[in-house]
Amino acid sequence: MLSKPNVSELIDKADSRYAVALAVAKRARQISKSRLEEGDPDIRDAVDKAAVELQEGKISIVKE
Repeated sequence: MLSKPNVSELIDKADSRYAVALAVAKRARQISKSRLEEGDPDIRDAVDKAAVELQEGKISIVKE
């Protein structure tokens, strides 16, 4: 579950809450995979980190 930022704070980045959830989940999986491969010591939750990246504009939602 997202703590900060939450979905209502990210809704302006996408068309729907569903799109926000999908984008954050996809990025969180990428973060988790890279942590395993690289031995990243970052202890923050991957979902929270992905949500912050979306909020800061480091990642964006692209319609296919």
